[in-house]
Amino acid sequence: LKRPANIQALSERLMTTMESTDSPPSPPFPWRVLLVSIIASLNNMAFGYDVGVVSGSLLDMAGSLDLSLSEQELATSGLNFVSGIGALAGAGFVMDSLGRRATLMVSSLLLVIGGAFVTLAH
Repeated sequence: LKRPANIQALSERLMTTMESTDSPPSPPFPWRVLLVSIIASLNNMAFGYDVGVVSGSLLDMAGSLDLSLSEQELATSGLNFVSGIGALAGAGFVMDSLGRRATLMVSSLLLVIGGAFVTLAH
């Protein structure tokens, strides 16, 4: 019977200690992390848009270029395949040699150049 009384006293003392101490100040909101996350998600959305454009224009490409079914499949999956190979083979090496910022700049530049080529293609 003595043990529950000790636990009750201990819990009361703990509650009074917790109520009397002030909570530590909360850290400021990480605005820079939020901005970098938004930019990274925009890059992924642009990649998804590119894949969607290729898939959407597949019927027109197949008709004008006389593509077989396997060539249509390669045209659709080529972007994913090449980006996967690049991510596995080159991203670690490039990031180690150039650093994080330069790697992001190079990859963003390549995305812009690729978008310009697709836009200017006739």
